[in-house]
Amino acid sequence: MTAPQDPVVLRAEIAATRADLAGTASELAAKTDVKARARDAAAAVAVEARRPLPWAVLAAAGASIAVIVYTVRRWRG
Repeated sequence: MTAPQDPVVLRAEIAATRADLAGTASELAAKTDVKARARDAAAAVAVEARRPLPWAVLAAAGASIAVIVYTVRRWRG
């Protein structure tokens, strides 16, 4: 592969290479920032915990409790 001789093209290629390297360095720095990654993971878990439960899950839980109460009462006599 031959390098282009035009200075404008060379400068453009150098600028593109620098931008690519800066992006790569930023990605590597983000991967090594354990504290920030842990904070992000905790925030994601907190958002998931605040999400309301679907009605089907609540209905199944209620039905299970009703069956347990009925079984215990019947067993105790």
